[in-house]
Amino acid sequence: MQHKRSRTFLLRSACVFLSTTLTGGIYPQLHAQQVPTSAPLPDTPTPQLNYPIAQPVTEPEDVSHKLTVEADQMTRNGDEYTLTGNVEVHYNGYTVTAEKLSFNQETGEAVSDGHIRVSGGPDDEYIAASHGQANLKQQTGKFYDVTGSIGVHTTAKGTTYTNSNPFLFTGRQVIQRGPHNYEILNGTVTSCQLPNPDWRLASKRFVVEDGQARGYNSVFRLLNMPVLFLPYVTHPTSPEERQSGFLIPSFSKAGSRKGYIIGEQVYVRLSRSSDITVGSEYFSVRGFSQLVTFHYKGNGLNFLTAHYTGLLDRGYHDTNGVYVNQGGQDFLLSGRKDLDEHTRIAANVEYLSSYVYREAFNDTFNQAVSTDVVSHAFVAYQKSGLSASLFGDRYQGLKNVVTGQQVRIIRAPSLDLDLIERRLGSSPLVWSFDASATGLKRAQQNFTTDGVIERLDLHPQISAPVHFAGWMVRPSLGFRDTFYSRSRLPSVLPGPTPVQVNATLNRTAIETGFEFKPPVLERTFAAKDIIFGREMKHTIESFLNYRYVTGVDDYTRTLRFDPVDVLTNTNELEYGVTQRLFFHKKDTPVCDEELAGNTRLTSGCGGMG
Repeated sequence: MQHKRSRTFLLRSACVFLSTTLTGGIYPQLHAQQVPTSAPLPDTPTPQLNYPIAQPVTEPEDVSHKLTVEADQMTRNGDEYTLTGNVEVHYNGYTVTAEKLSFNQETGEAVSDGHIRVSGGPDDEYIAASHGQANLKQQTGKFYDVTGSIGVHTTAKGTTYTNSNPFLFTGRQVIQRGPHNYEILNGTVTSCQLPNPDWRLASKRFVVEDGQARGYNSVFRLLNMPVLFLPYVTHPTSPEERQSGFLIPSFSKAGSRKGYIIGEQVYVRLSRSSDITVGSEYFSVRGFSQLVTFHYKGNGLNFLTAHYTGLLDRGYHDTNGVYVNQGGQDFLLSGRKDLDEHTRIAANVEYLSSYVYREAFNDTFNQAVSTDVVSHAFVAYQKSGLSASLFGDRYQGLKNVVTGQQVRIIRAPSLDLDLIERRLGSSPLVWSFDASATGLKRAQQNFTTDGVIERLDLHPQISAPVHFAGWMVRPSLGFRDTFYSRSRLPSVLPGPTPVQVNATLNRTAIETGFEFKPPVLERTFAAKDIIFGREMKHTIESFLNYRYVTGVDDYTRTLRFDPVDVLTNTNELEYGVTQRLFFHKKDTPVCDEELAGNTRLTSGCGGMG
């Protein structure tokens, strides 16, 4: 018996061996793979065996119609829910709250005889009504006595504007006919926060679709006072759908200088990132003014803004019968373009044809009394503490209002190089360097430079900051050499009108000084000394600076254009004391990693992890 079992075992083993070896001979892909100890020869291709890897296929879970129901009391009959008390239903991206609600999961129909609130959806809509019904699956509904919004996310914690152009409305009845489609009956619309907006449009019927609200026979109300009747008006409801059209006309009375003012503007959306506004105002006393504003916003910090105003003045006769015309133009352009992470182009340019025009017709006091017009443009490269720029600017200043005396200074171009402080090798010394090569021109009453004046300025500095026990001492030594291609005749200052000569001028100055700062004195008041519910810290910071400059022996021969040219021999001592009060709300989370012991904080500094 034992012999028979052994023979059976041998036969089975032989069958298994033959079946595996023969199969390997028939199917080469089942051969055992050997790993060579040396690299294969160039002419011997290594066999590439690719086997398909099975991946389980899972269908994405459809959560759009997932239902979550919360209520104090709930009964269910098939797909029909009857909910009572603190009802909250989440379905298809919407949240519905009510005190009593009937809801059908199959159709998505929600009906409430009492107060109902619906929020969410593709428009970030919020509707609060005395009663109504909504189909959350088809995104339709009918609501009564409504206060609502589009583009405003409202939760129990507060209100968050989800775009820069929120749309808020009220209505006796609001009908939602589908996604992005509403009809507001006997209602108002605004972009100001309810319930007391600064302005609103009131109409018997608003139609909201395609990113805009259209009102018919509406009234524009300012501070709840009717101001203007508009047979047809539109208002954008989506930040992606800025709309071209006429703006609200302006009517006002500006006194005897301008008289009655009637104005209108047209807004044109040129593209998703640019627009232009063109308008005109009629001054019953003086004439027509023009206005053009252009905006462009590019990627990152890139932008371009241009603004033009002008007046075709009819003029007037003063008390002596002399005709006076105060018309003019003012043009401003500002822009920036980043070429890469280290290089950018920027400009801020203004052209003003008449200071009298600015003084007479500018509505901003600070601009009306400003007698300076400054324009500049540059291209700059900054990397690793090095800044190189090609700069140009123009200064125009009115120095005497009665005589109209003006000063014009032009720097075009100026090549500037600045190197911020850095260590000198492994020593404790730090050094910095700045240099410029500039072409300059100045024009004023009875004096104008002959052509362009070349100026080369070199300014290296070295210092040795020392810190010990909160004390800081910083001695420094600097050298400044400035070369001018022309100069002026020396004269007593202040003196007569300068006279330019062709003689060159080289000015060499030595600068030395030191800074001294003692430790900051501070006191943090105890909890019992809290003021207005906040903890307080008082600090006292003092400093002492000494500066000595020598070598400027030809100051009266220097043509003056900017601060570089007014360098003089100096021997001065400066000291000061600064007191600061810091208030910290008690129990406020610490948002500074050092104060928090380098503990990583969660977003918003709401806790520590």
